[in-house]
Amino acid sequence: ADDAFVCVFYGDPSSTHRTMTSKITVNSSLTCTSSTPAVFSIVGNSYRLKYHPGHQKVLFVYRTWTSGLAINPLSIGAGTSGSVGQGSDTILDSNYSTHVTPELVYDSNQQRMVVIYGTNSGGGKTVAKVETGYSGSQITFGSETSVPDANGASGTVSADYDATAQKIVVTYADMTISHAEWRRVVVGTVTGGSTNTVTFGTSSLLKDNSSARGTMGGSSKSSHMAFARVVYDPDAGQCFIVFNYRINGGNAFTMRVTPINITSGTNFNFGTELELNSSHNYHNSTGAVYATGPNKLAVFGQNFVSPEDAKYYIVSTTNQGSNVSGFIGFSDAAYTNGQTATIKLVGAVSENQSGLTVGEKYYVQ
Repeated sequence: ADDAFVCVFYGDPSSTHRTMTSKITVNSSLTCTSSTPAVFSIVGNSYRLKYHPGHQKVLFVYRTWTSGLAINPLSIGAGTSGSVGQGSDTILDSNYSTHVTPELVYDSNQQRMVVIYGTNSGGGKTVAKVETGYSGSQITFGSETSVPDANGASGTVSADYDATAQKIVVTYADMTISHAEWRRVVVGTVTGGSTNTVTFGTSSLLKDNSSARGTMGGSSKSSHMAFARVVYDPDAGQCFIVFNYRINGGNAFTMRVTPINITSGTNFNFGTELELNSSHNYHNSTGAVYATGPNKLAVFGQNFVSPEDAKYYIVSTTNQGSNVSGFIGFSDAAYTNGQTATIKLVGAVSENQSGLTVGEKYYVQ
């Protein structure tokens, strides 16, 4: 197999205000090789990496030492000795002064990157900006759109792109809510071209037990720590949210997985929640990725019950929001009400399709 690579960022042990970004090459024998790192002057834990397939760059968004929140397109050299090259910074928010983690999500349909972050600018808010272009060594973004019902600078933002519904799914904290079930979810539509905006629908609380409030995991809504993750599962054809939660009166925060069913436009509902292990206590960091080998979700977190080790789970998923149970096949032509129609059932070839890409998966909604 060809060599593959990932990019990682990590603190420079010789300086508290520097972050290193390196290319890690993984060959067919699963041997890892690290490149010469690119070095950034940075404040706190405010950074994120995301690959942009359209520009073939790794975008690095981070809080600079003097200029606020910036984004930099990184060039990745070929081969095991290929190094990480810096592009030019674009300042997203010159007044950015919070120690919170921004998020990057790529809309493959519109071929646009979206950056989402909480900022103290303007009295405090959580905003999204859509990429407007790339030229030379710099990527630019448009005007900001406020994330609904954040009511301040959320420090715990996660997002992913639902390729089936062609929407972005975002989770974040409602900063002024009075109870401990403060995590919200919202769906957004990205428009590219010359518009380059995102339009959000109505947000919903992930948990809303008004008669017996539970507690979302995390020591602070404004902290940079990853209390929840949104992850898209292409096999199920939808996004899932992985989060930590403690029921009312309970002692332990347990990891949970909930499907996000997009029904139409930006409307959605939550599917059946899965509790992974009730005997562990996951209070802070949580992660989730889609594993392409087994085609399942890999979910992991830090267990605060002795011996305080890391735990991971492999989760099988199904789409809970589709109408697949009522699907029997494709019509072979256009018909009006009352006409007899010929339906191509499973196993038949439907030839009157257009706008499809060879090799892509398509789902019944």
